[in-house]
This record gives sequence, structure tokens and C-alpha cells, in this order.
Amino acid sequence: LEPNAHFDPLFSVGNLLFIFVTSFLMGTAFAIVFSLVFRHIDFSGNQLAELSLFIMIVYFPFVCAEFCGISGIVTLLFTAMFSQRYVAPNLSERTANEAESAFRMFSHLSETSVFLILGLSVFKLFKTASFHTGFFTWTCIACVVARAINVYGLSGAYNWFFRRTSEGVKRLTEE
Repeated sequence: LEPNAHFDPLFSVGNLLFIFVTSFLMGTAFAIVFSLVFRHIDFSGNQLAELSLFIMIVYFPFVCAEFCGISGIVTLLFTAMFSQRYVAPNLSERTANEAESAFRMFSHLSETSVFLILGLSVFKLFKTASFHTGFFTWTCIACVVARAINVYGLSGAYNWFFRRTSEGVKRLTEE
């Protein structure tokens, strides 16, 4: 916003709802069209074409939504949800397995690259800002301690609950 610009919360909420609804409708429409394509076209002779088209249709709505000025991520979310429900059952079993493997690989590579970029951005601090070793050290210690509390706390709660429910199930089956 510009310094003297007027902020209208009602306009912002309306704009948010408009973008969400249009993204939802676009994602749903793409999923319906893709489900009809995969239902009526027989790809049994060419699995590579089936897999390539399936991977392409999942990312194509993102590009179209961004081009239209709405949320590509929300469009992609709804396209993926409805494609999983209506397009995936029309795939051959082998293509479905290969698509799942490909998406898991893309997901892992994307996650790894994001964490590498975030992790390596620490070294940019040396050039652009003053680097405080004490702050960096205490931040790392706080992260490790918070991680340990979360992991051990949640694991302990899960194990405690699981033992109680498994003991109750054993008692019921013994009686």
C-alpha cells in the first residue's frame, strides 16, 4: 500500500473470496475436463503418452490461473484433489503407480531445494548484514531444544495413549 492509500477491509475480504471462488471453479473445471478426457480416450497402447498427459494436466491449471490473475496454488490444490478422485481411477494401474512415484520424486526434490535455499541463505548474512555469532549459536540451540521437546513429547504421548488403548483391547479380547 502507498503511505496515503485508504485500506478497505471489506474490499479485501471480497477480493479474497473472489480469488478463492474463481480458483476453486477453475480447478474443478479442469479436473472435470481431464476426467472426461481420460475416461473417453484409450491410452492402452501408449503408456508414456498417458503418463505425460497426466503429469502435464496437473501443472497446466497453475499456469492458466496465474495468467488470469488468480491463485495458481489454490487452483492446483483443487485440480489435484478432484483429479485424484475422478481422473486417477481412469488411469491404467501401471501408469498410476509410475505417476505416484514421479510425484513423490518431484515433491522430495522440491522440498530438498527449498531447504537448501533456506539453509544456504544463512551464508548471505556474512555479506549483507553484520553476523552475530552469539545470536546464531543461541538460535541453533533453541531450535534443537524445541525439536527435542516436540519429538520426545509427542512420541511419549503417542506411546502412552497407544499402550493404554492396546491394553484395553487385550482385556476385551481375553474376556
